[in-house]
Amino acid sequence: MSENDFFAALSHPHRRLIIRTLGNSKGMPASHLADAVGVSRPGLSSHLKVLKSSRIVHGERRGKSIVYRLDNETLNSHIADMLEFLNIGAIDHLFAGSPAGIAPRRP
Repeated sequence: MSENDFFAALSHPHRRLIIRTLGNSKGMPASHLADAVGVSRPGLSSHLKVLKSSRIVHGERRGKSIVYRLDNETLNSHIADMLEFLNIGAIDHLFAGSPAGIAPRRP
């Protein structure tokens, strides 16, 4: 999956809410996820299709249901790439002399 596919999948607010909801759970069937996110089941299905094709979410069949979970490996990989791209490590020295818990506001 390309970086563009990953960020395109994150571009819709309902998909971000799906990710946030799944991140706070150990997995959720589509019916519960639709209720938690507040979208119709057909709407959820189209969002899950994008998230699954981007490998952000995967489903595991349990009986008659499919339980959806975040794909932590994909998320960790893209987050690490983004932090490297932003060169976050180079910013750490700016806060070295700040009192604990107080850091200058970033623009």
